[in-house]
Amino acid sequence: RRVHGEILQSTMAKSVGEVLFFIPNLIGYVRVASALLAIWVGRTNWVLFTFAYFTAFALDALDGMAARKFNQCSTFGSVLDMVTDRCSTAMLLVLLGVLHPDSYFIWAFCLALDISSHWFHMYSSLLAGAHHKSKDAQHNFIMALYYGNFYFFVYLCVGAEVYYIVEYLLAFSTQLPPLLLTFVSLLEYAVLPGFLLKQFVNIIQLSGAAATCARKDVSKSG
Repeated sequence: RRVHGEILQSTMAKSVGEVLFFIPNLIGYVRVASALLAIWVGRTNWVLFTFAYFTAFALDALDGMAARKFNQCSTFGSVLDMVTDRCSTAMLLVLLGVLHPDSYFIWAFCLALDISSHWFHMYSSLLAGAHHKSKDAQHNFIMALYYGNFYFFVYLCVGAEVYYIVEYLLAFSTQLPPLLLTFVSLLEYAVLPGFLLKQFVNIIQLSGAAATCARKDVSKSG
């Protein structure tokens, strides 16, 4: 598990049950429940969606802090965290396709790019025998900057996620209070660069990881 740029080693545990009930993993379960609730009500209830999705989003930072504080890092927790991130974003993008049918292809493309780039990167990292966020797993300086610079990483990840939430809220523009609508409209411009850069990084990540997998095939044949 990686917390604020540091890759933490898994904590020794005596049983599967102990790992499952680590405090950061309990936080992870709340994230899953919150994300599912958000998508369940998302077509009609923007208030409950916003509360539930932001809860899941905010807890993403808290589970890492808990893992460090209580020395409860685990492989299971790391995978749970990553899968929850990807699935939450994927479900939100599906919801955006429902609420913005005229631009459904954009959201479908973002979903496919997000999943494919992360899957390729994870597999290429396994081939290299390195953590997917470590320097050894990066294919070029852009990916090294992305995973190596905490602030750049956070701006792109948070910027992309907030952009999706903004686009969700704009689908309910006629129901939003005027002040909130103004804030959301301005926020859209603030996070748009982060969203665009995140898609660019995903493309670079996908192409670099795909090349690593192909080089592995070449080395086998040689």
